[in-house]
Amino acid sequence: SLTLNPSLERTVMIEYYRSIGGKLKQMEGFVEGCWIDVTDPNPSELEALSIEHNVPLDYLTGPLDLDERPHFEKDDGIISILMQTPYYLGEQSDIPYDTVPLGIIHTDHCLITVCTLENRVLHEIKNGRIRHVSTAKRNRFTLQIFLRSNGNLRSQKPLYVSQSFVCLIGTIKF
Repeated sequence: SLTLNPSLERTVMIEYYRSIGGKLKQMEGFVEGCWIDVTDPNPSELEALSIEHNVPLDYLTGPLDLDERPHFEKDDGIISILMQTPYYLGEQSDIPYDTVPLGIIHTDHCLITVCTLENRVLHEIKNGRIRHVSTAKRNRFTLQIFLRSNGNLRSQKPLYVSQSFVCLIGTIKF
């Protein structure tokens, strides 16, 4: 199980992004078709997000449980995908990588990601290292997260196909 360093300060972030003209731009707040990236939120922030975007609270809290298993849910048109993503523990660790849950939630008006820790793949998206990102194309955006989380960053070839990925593919209408 992943053990977090207690000396690290809690970093709370709720960031809003929207793709405009093929580039990802950080927004001041919610706009239609945006991506809301949530890192280590407290209960009141989760409740506010749940109410504002009409998302079941358990869709937002599930990814914060480090022992949560990958799964897929759909309720009233809202899709919740919970996947495990790699997290680098450092060279000092016996095992340099562990996994942490990442929640990806599709609503009619936005995409929300929720994670306890800063996610490497989401960080790369925010910094423009992943091209052709469109926040309006939620399925494609989600597939980009899956492929980057499950693959070699240089070759873009998946190392394995996760259970969550198989569940997601079964729901997409091509």
